[in-house]
Amino acid sequence: MPKKTPTPDSKAKKAEKNKTEPRRPLRMCCICRKRREKSGLIRIVRMPDGNACADEKGSAPGRGLYVCRDAACIRLASKRKSIERQLGTENASGLYEKLEELIGTG
Repeated sequence: MPKKTPTPDSKAKKAEKNKTEPRRPLRMCCICRKRREKSGLIRIVRMPDGNACADEKGSAPGRGLYVCRDAACIRLASKRKSIERQLGTENASGLYEKLEELIGTG
C-alpha cells in the first residue's frame, strides 16, 4: 500500500492550527469547582505562622488555594468555613473582608 503524501492544503491547516493562542494556566475554584484562568481567581495562602491571607501577586510561599472573584463564592466559603478546613488553619480573621475588598463588594 503506498504511503499517503501530505497535500499542501493539509500542511497549511496544520500550520494554522499551531498558530493558535498560547495556553493560559487554568486553576479550579475550591468553592464552586469551576476551572478558570488563573487571572480570574484570587489565591489564598497559609503562611508559615499558620494564618491564612490573600496573595494578591500569586507568588507567596506556602500552601495555597484559589477562589473565584465572585461575591457568592466568598460568602459560601465563609458560611462553610471551607478555606479554613482546606488550609488546615483556625485563624482566618479578616480574610473574608479582605477578599470582598479585593473584588470590590466590601
